[in-house]
Amino acid sequence: MGGTCSGASLKNLPKKILIVGNSGAGKTHLLYSWLLGRNDLETVPTDSFNVERIVSDTCVYMMWDLCGCKDFRLKRRQFFHGTDGVVYVIDPTSDSVDAIDDLTLVSSDRDLHHLPCLVLISRRNDVKTDWLVRVKDALRSHSGATHVMDVDIVDQKSINDALRQLDRMFAPTNGHQ
Repeated sequence: MGGTCSGASLKNLPKKILIVGNSGAGKTHLLYSWLLGRNDLETVPTDSFNVERIVSDTCVYMMWDLCGCKDFRLKRRQFFHGTDGVVYVIDPTSDSVDAIDDLTLVSSDRDLHHLPCLVLISRRNDVKTDWLVRVKDALRSHSGATHVMDVDIVDQKSINDALRQLDRMFAPTNGHQ
């Protein structure tokens, strides 16, 4: 009795990761590319959420892909409790003001501001923007580890690189996690 509350058993639990971002950014595609190891997928827009267990080389995650539409954002907060990290996906062709405002809101939330946050900017050859500057500015109040990277949402190697970066963000440091 009480064994489930010991630190030894808790460290083996999957990390709860929220995948958030504006509608149509590629969150669901990313989730199922990680799950299936391929990116030739056709996904449908998420109405509320999808959840899948993702096993990487070094970690096990429970990934929660949350709907990105504005109407759902009011309901998102119920998923924040118990979260271990955030993956924020940005489509550079989307409404930049809305995406940055939402990233600022998520990264400064009382339950999320101290957690690792991986921001993925979908790489588009035809779009040149100053997203990197805007994203770093939006993350200035975030006290957790952050990493911002471009990802080609249709290239499996790029998608796998993003998962490896998430693994690095959860890698133990100095013998602790």
